[in-house]
Amino acid sequence: MVFEVSHSLGCVHFSERVGELEKFVGEEKQQQAILAKQEALAEKQKAQAAEKAAQVKQQAANAKARSAKNKKAIISSTLAIQRKVNQRWIKPISSAKGLRCTIRVKLLPSGDVMDATIIKGSGNSIFDRSAENAVLKASPLPVPKDRTLFAQKFRTFTFVFKPE
Repeated sequence: MVFEVSHSLGCVHFSERVGELEKFVGEEKQQQAILAKQEALAEKQKAQAAEKAAQVKQQAANAKARSAKNKKAIISSTLAIQRKVNQRWIKPISSAKGLRCTIRVKLLPSGDVMDATIIKGSGNSIFDRSAENAVLKASPLPVPKDRTLFAQKFRTFTFVFKPE
């Protein structure tokens, strides 16, 4: 059934208007659905960004803690090595103040000394040999259990002897 209304502006068919309104309502619903999807996507992206930021923050905190732990292990091992080598060092009586001998030490992961080489002598061969012997007699040296830290800081290092 078609209704027709006449007025001074012309004739309007209700069925056409209803169809236009239904089309308009349908388009409006589609736009609302699209907007809802966009808002949901934006919320999801915001949540993902927040999660990513939290992960980055946690990684930074972990790295800082690991760095502090490594620093403590380096200091602890260095002091333990110095103490052990100094206990084995028999300082020559002829050692004068101001002598200085630098030795390059190469270690195995177990702390065993592979090599101890004088890289800068003091000018007093007796003093230099006593320093070299102290490193060799102190083997194995106390090294960190962390293999990466060992490889970075303790596989090869220098040791300076100064009688004071």
